[in-house]
Formats: sequence, structure tokens, C-alpha cells
Amino acid sequence: MQMMRNLLSHYGTLVNFAGVTLRCFFTPQEIYQVPEDEFRLKDRLGYRAKFIGRYAEFFQSEGASLAGVADNDLMVEFQKIKGVGPYTAAVIASHASRDPSALGIDVWNRKLLARHLMGVDDASVEAVMAACKAAFSGYEAVGAMYLIEFEYMSQPVAPLMTKADLRARNDRLALSV
Repeated sequence: MQMMRNLLSHYGTLVNFAGVTLRCFFTPQEIYQVPEDEFRLKDRLGYRAKFIGRYAEFFQSEGASLAGVADNDLMVEFQKIKGVGPYTAAVIASHASRDPSALGIDVWNRKLLARHLMGVDDASVEAVMAACKAAFSGYEAVGAMYLIEFEYMSQPVAPLMTKADLRARNDRLALSV
């Protein structure tokens, strides 16, 4: 949370919508020239500091050419970024490129999906992916997301805010610009 808050505070902008103040993401062009040391020290990114510049550089130079790439080839393209493997490439394809079938499976999600789809405590990534394909063909990431969200509904990472807490948060955001 702290790292994301720092990035959005230093490089993002504020957007007001329906009485809610949100921090808006920055573009690759806006952070392309930020030195790794600034990410590390000012934004407290730690080891992640070296990667965010690589992502920005890739999307600044290759972003436009990705428009014509088929969904199933996006993960291969994203793995051209130094340090990006299959899991991270799938997360990028799923979230940033809105590929409904690109599913990154980490340890926690693998266990959760194995329990929901296969009735077992754990299974291999390949077995879980096959179960997701069988259940949600072409929409593996979307189906998995709903199962993961279902899991968190009973045990949320962060509870919903009251209207008073939301107003106070919005006031703090407006003051921190």
C-alpha cells in the first residue's frame, strides 16, 4: 500500500468523480526518465525500483505496436521485458491489456482455485490452469477473478469505508497534492 501510495502521490494526478477523490495512474512517458534511485529512495520501492523503469521503457517504445498483437501472443511479448516471467506477463496481459483468458497463477491463487474448481487443497499450476480452461474457456482470468473475489467477500483484506471515513480520506488526499 505504501509503495503504491507513494507512486500515485508523486507521479499520479487526482480525479474527482461522484463525490469520491481518486488517484489516477501515470503513463509510461511520465515516469520513463525517473532515475532508479528516486524510485528506490523517494518512493520506497526497494528491489522493484529497477523493474518499473524497464516496464515504462517497454510500454513507451513498444506500446503502440502491441495494438495488433493477438491476445494469446501478448504474454510472449511481455516476457521480452527483462525480469518478466510467465506469471507477471499473464498479470500484465490480464489487467493492463484486458485479456480475459490471461491468468497468472501464484501460490495463493493456485491453492484457492484448486479448492474451488477441483475440490483439493492444492494442485500443480498446469492442473489448475486446465481446470480453469474447462470451467471458463476463453475467460479463465475473469472466472478466476470472480472466484478469488468470492473468497475475499467473507474475509476482506480491507473492510468497506463508512461515508464519514470516505470524506475524511478524500480531504486528506486533496491536502496532500
